Amino acid sequence: MNFSRFLLVLTLGLPFEAWGCRCVEPDIKNSYKRADAVALIHITAIANGNDGSVRAQGEVLRNWKSALQTKLEVWTGDDCAYHLKIEHTYLLYLQRDKDGRLSTYICKGNRENAHAARYVEWLDKNRKK
Repeated sequence: MNFSRFLLVLTLGLPFEAWGCRCVEPDIKNSYKRADAVALIHITAIANGNDGSVRAQGEVLRNWKSALQTKLEVWTGDDCAYHLKIEHTYLLYLQRDKDGRLSTYICKGNRENAHAARYVEWLDKNRKK
């Protein structure tokens, strides 16, 4: 077997998990438009569910577009989970399901607070009055 065939066989045998969720990151305007709520949230606790879901407890430092409680839960999970860390602060674009549960995933425009300054500036300037 020549080397190129070996590489082809090796590549085809690799798991495809890394390819599970692909997207083009939306711009600020579309992230805002698609979200039910947008908030700067400090994560205080994280619990992993048996089904691949992740439930994060957080404190809302600022919010735009929709009123939120000061402390809330944010859900994420599966292939498109947005990876949150305890004691980190994030700008999160949230969706609310029919039961009122807030969730977010990659490809929503989320980012760590350290990289969110221009997004927060845009939100302050364009928030719904």
